Amino acid sequence: MKIVYEDQWFLVVAKTNQESVQPDLTKTVSLVELLRSNYPLIAPINRVDKVVGGLVLFGKNPEAQNKGREVFTQNNTSKKYLAITSNKLQNDSGVLEHYIKRDGRYKKSFVKDEKWSDAKLSRLRYRLLDQSDTLYCWDIELLTGRFHQIRSQLAHMGCPIRGDRKYGYQRYNKGGGIHLHSYYLSFHNPFVNKQITIFDYPLDDAIWDLFIKNIVRKKEVESEKV
Repeated sequence: MKIVYEDQWFLVVAKTNQESVQPDLTKTVSLVELLRSNYPLIAPINRVDKVVGGLVLFGKNPEAQNKGREVFTQNNTSKKYLAITSNKLQNDSGVLEHYIKRDGRYKKSFVKDEKWSDAKLSRLRYRLLDQSDTLYCWDIELLTGRFHQIRSQLAHMGCPIRGDRKYGYQRYNKGGGIHLHSYYLSFHNPFVNKQITIFDYPLDDAIWDLFIKNIVRKKEVESEKV
């Protein structure tokens, strides 16, 4: 865990893909427990699965937490992820639209192409950033926020994320994490009427290392064009 942004109201942490945001059934210390030694009222505003790395937004007090959740509800945020798969989607870019239903018994989401039961419409935008002989690295922007949305939608398309056995990848990664990383978070700070944008790229992983230098260079070129 590392703190990558902090102001009077909010704090953003970059976590590894082996750290839980809140206490769970394991004996590992969660981010909330670690942070509360210095920030006794802190609580998460968004969630990132334990097996996923990247950016998590926290509110330092109840007022910041309520305002932050309002910002997320009003879609004044943007969240982007990097994902690595062994299979390739049919197109290099596009939008995936499915209906997702969370099953609490299995702690898993189930996906169908058509509306079913009380499933919720789920949308994400994707584009291929880079590829090797056997792997594909995707930029994914969440357009809705459903439980395990990226993991379940990519798996439904025949492209489970590397290491994600729960959604059909053939084997676990060492350490149990998966190759999905929340690298971009942009949110509106209502207290100062300012947009805050933060990047965080995964490090110290041989698979990510195949792609990160090229990805960062491409992002820098894109930002120069804006």
